Amino acid sequence: MAYSCVPWIESTGLYQYGTRFCYQQPSLYNPGHHAKMSLKEEVIIVICTRLDSIRFPGKAIKPICGTKALDHLLNRIEASGLKTCLAVPKGQAEAFSSFLHFREDWLSLVEGNPESPLHRSLEALTYFVPTPKYFVRITHDDILIDTINLMEMLEETIKRKVGYAYSPDIMAGAGVEIISTENLAYACKARQEPAEFLSYFVKGTNCPNPAIYKYQPRKSICRPFNLCIDYKEDSILIEAVLRAIGKNATVDQICYYLDTHPYLLNINKQPELSIYTCAYNAEEWIRE
Repeated sequence: MAYSCVPWIESTGLYQYGTRFCYQQPSLYNPGHHAKMSLKEEVIIVICTRLDSIRFPGKAIKPICGTKALDHLLNRIEASGLKTCLAVPKGQAEAFSSFLHFREDWLSLVEGNPESPLHRSLEALTYFVPTPKYFVRITHDDILIDTINLMEMLEETIKRKVGYAYSPDIMAGAGVEIISTENLAYACKARQEPAEFLSYFVKGTNCPNPAIYKYQPRKSICRPFNLCIDYKEDSILIEAVLRAIGKNATVDQICYYLDTHPYLLNINKQPELSIYTCAYNAEEWIRE
């Protein structure tokens, strides 16, 4: 493949080849250059992120305690040592290019399907050589990822050779899903329509690897607290907690702090009735 050596964005020096972006001249950049047969080379973290969320527009770049929400997430998962890819809609790479600074050895940026995180995730995986057997799915709503839980869950997933793994008991905002690439590829082929929620399509008896594993995290991080950023109030709660105990507080420390300061949970208390549409920005179709 011939690569252009002309910067895609002259002001940033960001180069483009295909839908992938990096700060190194593309002809010198090989995504699989350091590939080795190990756990860390068989797995990629994929973070689907975008700017156009109606409930909380631009939440990925909103500052929390002076640090962008997505930076909080990236700072936490760096300890995993896993290669990571930001999968963004076509046309939004420039808005996320700053997150590559000082992370180029493990972080990539790929543009893809603007309407379907399902298909965009597969597009992101195809840019890695060799194609990973599994990927860790993290949404930009979950910025307080517990890396210990992630790695323990990953080891068990690979050992058990399952197609899908999750840990539903962990505090919301700290958990991940682990999905086999073959299940993702099957789901993308079987479903041509855009899909916002991958979980419904990458597991089950119809998938090439139907085995599902429910991982049980340590008790200290299993709480019913919601620290997933769906609304502005969620970010306010996270900021209140991190300002009190520090931006680098562990999930254990966050859970303990909320155990001892439960009144803070009123900040983002859920309504008595919620309507879950499972459809991207479909509020206008809901009627009384």
